[in-house]
Amino acid sequence: MHNILSHKGFLKRSIRFNAHRFQAIGGIQIVLFSLVATSLSAIPERLLPTEVIRFREVLKRTGLNRADYETNERGYYEALLETNRSLAAVAQTPNEPTPEVMNMHLAEMASRPVMNTNDIREYILKPSVATFAYGTRWETNSLGLRDREYPKDKPENTLRIALLGDSIACGWGVTRSERFEELWETRLNQETGDGQSVEVWNFSVPGHSPGARWKHFETAGKDTGFDLMVYEATTSDPGWDAHRLAYLLTKGLGADDPLYAETLNKTGVQATASRSENRDALLPWSWTIVEGVYHHIVESCHKRGLPVAFVLIPRVGANLTKVEKKGLLAMADSSGFDLVVDLSDVYDGQIEDDLAIAPGDYHPNVLGHQLIASRWADQLAQWPELQRRLKTSGKAP
Repeated sequence: MHNILSHKGFLKRSIRFNAHRFQAIGGIQIVLFSLVATSLSAIPERLLPTEVIRFREVLKRTGLNRADYETNERGYYEALLETNRSLAAVAQTPNEPTPEVMNMHLAEMASRPVMNTNDIREYILKPSVATFAYGTRWETNSLGLRDREYPKDKPENTLRIALLGDSIACGWGVTRSERFEELWETRLNQETGDGQSVEVWNFSVPGHSPGARWKHFETAGKDTGFDLMVYEATTSDPGWDAHRLAYLLTKGLGADDPLYAETLNKTGVQATASRSENRDALLPWSWTIVEGVYHHIVESCHKRGLPVAFVLIPRVGANLTKVEKKGLLAMADSSGFDLVVDLSDVYDGQIEDDLAIAPGDYHPNVLGHQLIASRWADQLAQWPELQRRLKTSGKAP
């Protein structure tokens, strides 16, 4: 009990915030209510009373989840989302930027491997670039994927896999060859036989929410034949779409998109021109929104005859509670993914600063990617859909 009460003081703050609603309840009963609300954290909101939904959101905002979401919006991806921002604005200079500052900004913009879009993705990677940005080397192919160039028409005797993911799968802070996806593709090709080759197309874009990941595949992967799909999830998935959708709705985007329209209709959330109002309305429905996205991804894949796996990987030092993690995995399973794999414990027992690209950062370094790659390959090697399509060379996986 002491550990729970002392953990970031979240119960203490939550109880104080809601004291006026529970004046008739004793201290022990309040704590018990808090624990029950936490245990219900992963249940879809439509199955819970309104008061529990609101109180659960208060609990979330006092823990790691809230900090993680704010990091996504204000930290790493600010440079991506605000691609037209001037250096003078960054420095809060009251006067017009000087030619020197503008030249610096243009040079900075030229090195950024991203470009804006007028859809729910907000931005994508530029096609056919080779540059140094965000602390590492970035190279993209003609489709704007941080990957090698693949032929549009699938070669004979080739197994083609699509990977949907975020900044970790894209390899933020490491080179392309150091990513767990690249290591997995190399291992698959080493284990195949009879002249078969394997292509893993990496559609991951830093900062993309679960919905944006699917939208990017629909757009960039259009008319391209795949045999399998793997959706890379992290413990930041719940809430990510809600945060981005709060902004998108102010731009007239997202409300009519199949990824969100049905959910918004069920919840009764109405778009406004205020991002903060949208956010306050959407955040209590964070899990329901991502559940709708998962269902849409699975249904769309199955309509294409495309088996799809869900793989949950860790973020260095930033994870959901055990209850929330179990709820996320259960949600993936109920959404119909053909395989659900939990790799969230890959870093257990490791020193966080030995795995991150920088102290306190949640992106894995080379060692972190290697640890993910090893478990990733071992677990997906057991996927029946992959086994049926892979001609093995007889080597042990």
